[in-house]
Amino acid sequence: MGPVPRMVRDWAPEPEWATVWRNQQPRLEVQRGRDVDSWVNAALFGWRAQLAATTARPDATYRIAMVLPSRYSRNGFTLLELMLVLSIASVLSAVALPKVGALLDRISVRGAVNDVDALLDNARHTAMTRGERATVELDTIHAIVVLRVGRDTLRRREEGALNGVRFRASRTSVIYTQFGMGFGVSNLTLVVSRGAAAETLTVSRLGRVKR
Repeated sequence: MGPVPRMVRDWAPEPEWATVWRNQQPRLEVQRGRDVDSWVNAALFGWRAQLAATTARPDATYRIAMVLPSRYSRNGFTLLELMLVLSIASVLSAVALPKVGALLDRISVRGAVNDVDALLDNARHTAMTRGERATVELDTIHAIVVLRVGRDTLRRREEGALNGVRFRASRTSVIYTQFGMGFGVSNLTLVVSRGAAAETLTVSRLGRVKR
């Protein structure tokens, strides 16, 4: 069969679907332009964009959508993210807190022992300087150290309140003579503790302090 004559092609009836599609094209283009214009106005708070090229170039709609910020952008965190962060923080705290607590106990015990050592040394030098006996009293209940010369109280350290430590001693006092020597027949052993940390301080009969 040969080609269809031009006159026949021109007068051939157009399919119904083609007519419907051709009639709806202008309305689809206009509606698409209105949708893009409304989206831009909402995203930029009233900015009126010139979208005349959108009808001629439909791909401009997608380029604008990729550049402009989304109305549904998320500024917070989800519940899953918060739970994950809290779980990690709990694990780290469980691992780190015991070590930090043990370190604080050692620091407190070391500070209390240094204070007692300094007070004993002060008592020895005071006895030699004044030429009279100096007494260091230990309160093992409240962890208090007191330096007395005669009826005068020269120094007082409340280690229980300051460092939270406890005392355990073999004697409740140390007396230094005017020669700087200990007065008594036995050594003094003082154990300073807090939590799992502890240090021992010993005063010999000659008045020397050993740690």
